[in-house]
Amino acid sequence: MAGSATAVRDAGVSNTPMKGTPRSEAAAAAHSLAAGSYVAEQALKDTLMHLARFFMVVVGLYASYKIRLYAVIVYGRVIHEFDPWFNFRATQYLVDNG
Repeated sequence: MAGSATAVRDAGVSNTPMKGTPRSEAAAAAHSLAAGSYVAEQALKDTLMHLARFFMVVVGLYASYKIRLYAVIVYGRVIHEFDPWFNFRATQYLVDNG
C-alpha cells in the first residue's frame, strides 16, 4: 500500500483534491461552465445597473426641466417678480430716474 501511495503522489495526482480544484474532466467542464455563467450573470447585473442609473438620470433631468419651466407653462412667457435680472434693472431704473 505504501508503494502505491508513493506512486500516486509522485505522479502528481492526489486522492483528495485541493481546495477549489475540480475532481474530474466532467467536473472541470461544469466548473468552467459555472464560472462562465457567473461572469455572464455579473455582466448582466452590471448592464442592468448601468441602465437603471441612466434611467434615473434621465428622469431627474426631465423632472428638473419640467420644474424649471413650470411658470412658463402655466403663466406664459411674461416677466415675473422672482426674476432677479428684472429686479436689478427695475431698481437701477428707479435709482436713475427716481
